Amino acid sequence: SVAVVATLLDQPDLPRLGYLGVGQVIGKYCQDHPCENVPEVKQAVHKIREKVGNGKTKTREQENTVVSALKALGNTRFLDDATLQKLANIGADKNVRNRVRVAAIEALPNRCTMKWKNILFKVLADREEDSEVRIKAYLSLVACPCPHVANQLKETLDKETVNQVGSFIQSHLRNLRASTDPSKLDAKAHLGQIKPRSKFPEDFRKFSFNNELSYKIDSLGVGSTLENNVIYSQNSFVPRSTSLNMTMELFGRNFNFLELNTRVENL
Repeated sequence: SVAVVATLLDQPDLPRLGYLGVGQVIGKYCQDHPCENVPEVKQAVHKIREKVGNGKTKTREQENTVVSALKALGNTRFLDDATLQKLANIGADKNVRNRVRVAAIEALPNRCTMKWKNILFKVLADREEDSEVRIKAYLSLVACPCPHVANQLKETLDKETVNQVGSFIQSHLRNLRASTDPSKLDAKAHLGQIKPRSKFPEDFRKFSFNNELSYKIDSLGVGSTLENNVIYSQNSFVPRSTSLNMTMELFGRNFNFLELNTRVENL
């Protein structure tokens, strides 16, 4: 199936949803099988990667295709070293449009490795960088927690002067400490003790923030998590990005009921 759907990528005018579908088929296979040594999967991923190029586009139509290809890579659940390196470089390149950079950064946690984390550490620490890009880099790093992430995050947070970024990280870490979401246990263990030296201002009308409502009843095997992020850019008066995710745990299995992401630019 993977080999067959990958041939769709040879079509010159493949619809944007087509990219997402191809990535989903690859992801379904890689969810149940190791993909490191499967040539059909690697070939399909390389085909999608070729559509991304260097992330730089001249027209809106080309940009839409690149973003669709990046989201497809995010669906694959498998990225080889070359693809990870390319996505990380796109995410760190200030000459690439933010919309493309964000899509590249969001795809990276498919595979946790220091090869891309070291690049995103620099993006997160750059206070001249757009706050949306920095917050997205933070969320990708938190999705792959480890002692290195904890150390770098603590160091960055202690020096942080941008309220947009500091306010979001402060609210996210607070909610992480209180979370009952089983998928966040590793992040909670590594990052739960990190607290900013100084308190950042919080105002949902002006500053980026994270909200989470979660509960778990172990005796019944039931739990639920509702999480939303609102991300502002320092260049915008309206939220640049919002997301809402609702997941329910039933007898040890997670069911994702709703995942909604919106992004607004130049409004």
